Amino acid sequence: MSKFSSILRFGFIPVLLILMAGWIWARDLSWTERPTDTLPVLVGLALICWLGSPWRRREPAGPGSRRPILSGALLLIAGVTTNLISLMALGWALFLYEWFRSSYRKGAVSPSRLALLGFLSFPWLVTDFAAIGWWFRLSGTWATEQVFTLLGFNADAYGTSIVIEGFPVDIVASCSGINILQSILLAGTMAALIFFRRELGFWLAFSVLPLLAWLSNTFRIIVVTAAGLTSGAEFASGWFHTWGGLFSVVIMFLTCLALFSRLGEPHYTVSRSHAR
Repeated sequence: MSKFSSILRFGFIPVLLILMAGWIWARDLSWTERPTDTLPVLVGLALICWLGSPWRRREPAGPGSRRPILSGALLLIAGVTTNLISLMALGWALFLYEWFRSSYRKGAVSPSRLALLGFLSFPWLVTDFAAIGWWFRLSGTWATEQVFTLLGFNADAYGTSIVIEGFPVDIVASCSGINILQSILLAGTMAALIFFRRELGFWLAFSVLPLLAWLSNTFRIIVVTAAGLTSGAEFASGWFHTWGGLFSVVIMFLTCLALFSRLGEPHYTVSRSHAR
């Protein structure tokens, strides 16, 4: 590979991908309103760099494929036209996949899985699929009613509101769980990448992440409701409400690690040991 080609492939292209990612993120900044939305997205690219190591260049570079590049360009154009972050993110992930595949030898994690992690690093759930949050609120309210009823409380749910022993609780949009779903998908995918070497195991683990996100958000609603009953509405709706979401994400991530570590085979550790 000539010096110019090397600079182009390993210098210009990664900078272009980073600038493109920043441009996509900046098109809709509604995801920056709460730290529970922002923090997981900001660590996505760092996770890719960590899980993809050791980075070993392909010499000579592999042949490029037009299909992912063309598909990525079409998705990017469609995303700009419809203003859907999800389409733009998917197009960007295809560019990332093709660059990984043609420029680096396969490391601990395959290019397709790293591209999936890149796709999940964009806030497209918050920006494009906010309606999912309403179903999380509705079902979470019902589940909360069932839990407090089993505990002996007089609980009645009305849509996304619940009254427990005369204490009204409104499950507002900030309890939609859509930010938690984004965080759990990103963190859970990282855990699945570490502990599952085979494709079937990885995708089975990935498929249960939405359920874990729902459980995490429902757990959050139950905890915040209990806080309101014991410490008052002001406490439950203040800092505890905001940071309780991050706490539930941490609890569910640790649950993922424990579950996946027992069911899977450490992919990342095994591959690194072979690489040495």
